[in-house]
Amino acid sequence: MRIGIDFDRVLFDTDKFNKYLKDAVDGLEHVESSPYNEHGVYSPKIHAEMCGIEAEDIYDEMNNLERFLFDNLDELRETEHDLILVTRGHKEFQKRKIEGASIKDMFEKAIVVEEGSKDVADIDFLIDDQKKEIEEAGVPGFEFDKDKHSLKEALEEAERHAAR
Repeated sequence: MRIGIDFDRVLFDTDKFNKYLKDAVDGLEHVESSPYNEHGVYSPKIHAEMCGIEAEDIYDEMNNLERFLFDNLDELRETEHDLILVTRGHKEFQKRKIEGASIKDMFEKAIVVEEGSKDVADIDFLIDDQKKEIEEAGVPGFEFDKDKHSLKEALEEAERHAAR
């Protein structure tokens, strides 16, 4: 079975990371206008332009991001299923977050979806923090809430689905 797993708020503490970026990048601040692109995903380029800085200033801070990973990722190594990292966002921004977090080796592949469904790479099950993403993918899934669930529970649900 091929299990798709979302990155932000499932494996990665996005809220803590966002706060870090605003503290680390001189001139990066909250903006009243939307820093999202035409696909509705956060764009570092748009945000940087609104703040009068270069997007590369944001990207320069995207190294050694392992500290933003949740601490239960070892639970992923216990599964025999193929794991596909499927995340929504600006392609370059998400790619750099994933590389900075050094977790690509845990997955068969990492796919960034900027528009459309997360039903990519023939996934059979999706673990995501947003029910809407699971519904749009049209595959069975597990709505993950870090405060209520472990990755082990989500993987066990995928196992139960595979056994049906």
